[in-house]
Amino acid sequence: MRRASGLSLSKLASLVLIWLALTLNFQTNLLGIVQDETFTTWQLNGQSRVLGRIMAERDGLDLQGAGLVYIYPPERLNAPNSGLMPDQIKMQETYRLYEQGVADPTAVIVQPYRAQYGLHAGVMAAFGKNASLEALQLVTAGLTALVLVLLTQAYLRAFDRRFAILFMLCLAIAPYFLTMARNLYWSPYLLLLPALLAAWFYHDRAARQRQWMWLALIAAAVFLKSASNYEYLTTVTLLACAVFVVAPTFRGERPALGTAARIFVACVVGFIAALLLHAGARGDTLIEGLQSIWIEDIARRTYGDPALQVQTEARASLEASPFDVLRIYLYEAYPGRRTMIMPGKIFLALIALSLVGIALKGILRHPHFQRDLVTFGMFFAVPVSWFVFAKGHAYTQTHINFVLWYLGFMPALLYVSWSTLTAAPAMLRSVLWRIRT
Repeated sequence: MRRASGLSLSKLASLVLIWLALTLNFQTNLLGIVQDETFTTWQLNGQSRVLGRIMAERDGLDLQGAGLVYIYPPERLNAPNSGLMPDQIKMQETYRLYEQGVADPTAVIVQPYRAQYGLHAGVMAAFGKNASLEALQLVTAGLTALVLVLLTQAYLRAFDRRFAILFMLCLAIAPYFLTMARNLYWSPYLLLLPALLAAWFYHDRAARQRQWMWLALIAAAVFLKSASNYEYLTTVTLLACAVFVVAPTFRGERPALGTAARIFVACVVGFIAALLLHAGARGDTLIEGLQSIWIEDIARRTYGDPALQVQTEARASLEASPFDVLRIYLYEAYPGRRTMIMPGKIFLALIALSLVGIALKGILRHPHFQRDLVTFGMFFAVPVSWFVFAKGHAYTQTHINFVLWYLGFMPALLYVSWSTLTAAPAMLRSVLWRIRT
């Protein structure tokens, strides 16, 4: 039986205070978890393209049909002894021009970035043409914090207090999520919004009568995410499905796989709608646009032909197997290539502990076997789906993709590990009794 909803004034005040604290931490790195240099310089290239879109519409520049752009004076590319790559110069100039404005539109180059449709950049341009970078980042940080707080509250009812708190804390203090939380390109509230809607769907007492409404809203949320940027779509989809798979097991019920499957289909529909919109902007016809997206963007990030890639790293990413990619994210990347609150060896030890605990609970028919198995397995699939499906992207983008472990799996890992430790004495006595008898 699902618990009744409703918030007292004191609980509402607590949620508002948590939201304000998270917003402040996301905006300023208040707790100092991330090094200041990393916090202020992480993924500026994607953010600069959003600023380019806003600036272009503000200053009357031709977007050339693109949703994201660099804007720079051509002479800056030939600046002597800059020590910077051309894309770094374009990025820096876009930031500079955003602050100073473009006095002469004929004196700058607008370079389209067509790999993403950039819908969220268009929304920012419509409502924040004259806003400062800091103001835009504050709005993004606030929206990310708001969706996270609401999702935590929904998970508090769907799962239990321990899991919900772990879910919030793992994102609140994860270094990668902290650096991502206010970034205008990543806008991580878009990552979490389908999961929030799915959790509200789960709690709706009249869900059967309104399921098409909820499915349409989830599809719309995935459309917004996909039309803004395509990164992590498999993770977004499985995270939305997870509440109907995992939450019932917390009450000894069977996973609602049928509803989870319908949510999956809704997410696919939202993605296809965004893909068709993007294809319309990429080619003279939808077929030409889809071919362009497949050849130039999807194939080289997933399972395209390595022989078609000029860059050595891109070729290596397509030659690598999914197991090679998983080895990077499980074994090879600590401590030098990732920044995690949890050291890599402890991460692996907790995975081993959880798997041993799940196996013993299965053998002993422990009442929490199904819960721990489904929780671990489903939330493990949430990040791993991207590592496997977007193999090329995952192989090359290790500086950003470790954040995926924190989108459900890290709280699940800590939850199941704790469950194993607390159940260990009783399981050990049961094993010893079986050996003796």
